[in-house]
Amino acid sequence: MEKARHPLLTLTFEVSLPVYTECVLMLGRRLKVKNMPHFLVTGAFMTVGAAAALVYLNFHLGGGDGRLNALAGALLLLGVFNLLYYPVFFEKLLIRRAQKNYDKSPYLNKPVTLDFYPEYFEETTGEETNRVQWASVLAVHREQLYYLLRLTRDSGVIIPRTEVNNRQAGALEEILTREPPL
Repeated sequence: MEKARHPLLTLTFEVSLPVYTECVLMLGRRLKVKNMPHFLVTGAFMTVGAAAALVYLNFHLGGGDGRLNALAGALLLLGVFNLLYYPVFFEKLLIRRAQKNYDKSPYLNKPVTLDFYPEYFEETTGEETNRVQWASVLAVHREQLYYLLRLTRDSGVIIPRTEVNNRQAGALEEILTREPPL
């Protein structure tokens, strides 16, 4: 890959587990806001429908068929799970998934160097260098613990704020707020 002579800014850092976990939670919360109403409505319909089926089978038909009772019971449990998934289980599952991904990922367990140029930035991890055009960056998130250069709906380049000094932070903000980045 041909490099420009001098990058506008070079950052070298490692992404810690707490920063990575917080980033996963932020992206997950955005998904939760989008999907939770659908889960709640579906769960409510399933729960009410299954409860009505169980009442009908057991009181109107005098006990009904065991297979139909089992099916209605399973539907009832599935409806309750849908109602509880986002409020109770979602963030716990995200945290567990973040820990597993962090432990398995060669990217998250190595120093990362980002070289910023006017038209693109290069990300170097170990021996591998990837060039990312600014047009590929969907959004820049400025969170308390990190910057996220989002490349897809649920992934991107994480830059921990603790790894960026004041001078670098100013230069990074200048790069991220000018055109072409965003």
